[in-house]
Amino acid sequence: INFIQKSKRRVAIIEIKRTDDESKLSALCDKGLKQIDDEKYAYPFEKQKMSIIKIGMAFCGKECMVKVKK
Repeated sequence: INFIQKSKRRVAIIEIKRTDDESKLSALCDKGLKQIDDEKYAYPFEKQKMSIIKIGMAFCGKECMVKVKK
């Protein structure tokens, strides 16, 4: 998921993961952040010199964890 604020030249790239095991939330957030880097989701925005925030989210039922990388 990409949220783009063109007037401020900022973008947030979000990768969301789901699990049935709450103990895996942190690892899945890290996996989401790694996927953003590995799949080069930020590349088009880097070329435009935009400010990029990468967000890895993981859910287990109603529990959620979020990690952010700038």
